[in-house]
Amino acid sequence: MKSESESLFYHNFNKLSNVPLFYKGERDEKLIEDIKNNKIVIYTAFTGDYDNLKDPKFIDENCDYVCFTDNAEASSDIWKIIPINDSNLDNNRIAKQFKILPHRYLSDYEYSFWLDGSFEITGSIREYIYKYLKNPMLNVSHDERDCIYDETSVSAGLPRYPTETLIKQSEDYRKQGLPSHYGLPSAGAIFRKHNDSTVMKVMEDWWSENLKYTNQDQISFTYVCWKNDFHPSVSDVYYWNNKYWTKGEGYHHKVVLKNALTSYNLIENIESKKSSISNLSPSEIQLLYNDLTNLIFEEENPMEFLHVRLVVYQEGKETTLIKGCHCEDINSLKFDLGFFKDIKKLAFLPSPTGYIECKIISIDSDAEYIKITKFNSFNNPSDDVQLFGNVTPRYEIEGDFSDSNYLEINFEISPISLKKIEKGMKKLYQSEKKKNNEIKKLKNKNKKILNSTSWKITKPMRSLTNLFKK
Repeated sequence: MKSESESLFYHNFNKLSNVPLFYKGERDEKLIEDIKNNKIVIYTAFTGDYDNLKDPKFIDENCDYVCFTDNAEASSDIWKIIPINDSNLDNNRIAKQFKILPHRYLSDYEYSFWLDGSFEITGSIREYIYKYLKNPMLNVSHDERDCIYDETSVSAGLPRYPTETLIKQSEDYRKQGLPSHYGLPSAGAIFRKHNDSTVMKVMEDWWSENLKYTNQDQISFTYVCWKNDFHPSVSDVYYWNNKYWTKGEGYHHKVVLKNALTSYNLIENIESKKSSISNLSPSEIQLLYNDLTNLIFEEENPMEFLHVRLVVYQEGKETTLIKGCHCEDINSLKFDLGFFKDIKKLAFLPSPTGYIECKIISIDSDAEYIKITKFNSFNNPSDDVQLFGNVTPRYEIEGDFSDSNYLEINFEISPISLKKIEKGMKKLYQSEKKKNNEIKKLKNKNKKILNSTSWKITKPMRSLTNLFKK
């Protein structure tokens, strides 16, 4: 049974794949025949405990299985384990160099299939290649986006990516003319005729971009393909789970990266005198420079990019749609609801963390009777701007979504200062204090009336008592 995310991907596949990035021509039958007559190397790589090596559930004939790793405990009856040498690169790039440069490390083979180390092979990789390959490279479409600028907005809010360098990378690509919605791959499953001269050029450029900027390789892959006018084939399989491979529950690596620093191995090697500052390569100097600029940027801009979520509630289940946004700008985010049936309500979460202020400027939708019913800010509901303390900000939205296709929210969001939090809490406290004083006065007045023996006040006493009870 397909998950909600998988069904949504297939619903949107034509839009995600019908982009300039991917090849639209005829299938190269001679290439397919040559692959059938040659060995394919199926390979992966990981460092430390980042992933667990998973033995394939399906073994293809005339294929070798190779794993590059620095984990001395890694073992397998199927994978050939090749140790990774010490490096000044960060752990992510250490593994990524094997992914991007098979012509350097697997030159004895003509054909290779890379699969991210967190996946498990469940079906015939040869069958997958024969079915979808049209030219010397085969990729999988991204399951949600088709644009590197949208991907930048989402990725810049993640701890694993250096925000400042990622922004610069995206802006540099825009200045060079890379169009919006050019296409976006999921880069964890790639087939290549890797000794092909054009493929080698694209891969060498791709590696250079990963050293120059960030290890967000989906963005740089699209750029180098555009720069070289190269168009890989694309398959219509759901990247996370299909008949050929799966990531299983959660779709995540074993280790979640908590920061974007990339020069920690380099610094450690310099401090232990394994490496010398005087002998650093240009790429190693670039790693140090990127880390320094990002540390300064994060200090000065603690909330530059955010992940915005819209939770769609249906009977017995919920689905979260995620988009990226700039902080301290007016944002207009449009969510596609056409795929969902019998929506009960929506929840808009403008930030994954608290201590922000948010102003909902407008909500536009083809649904009827749309309105925000409640939110968890600490200030007065009638205030124009909502202030959120140490909670995940949340607005609940109700309406008639039976024939709804979209929801567009215009809003402003920015970090909230401690001074403003203190002011808002004080205002709330004073409001509560005033209300408590009024209740206290009412209680005293009611007590006085109840203790009175005068018949003249019996009627007003009853009405006041009933009012107080209400």
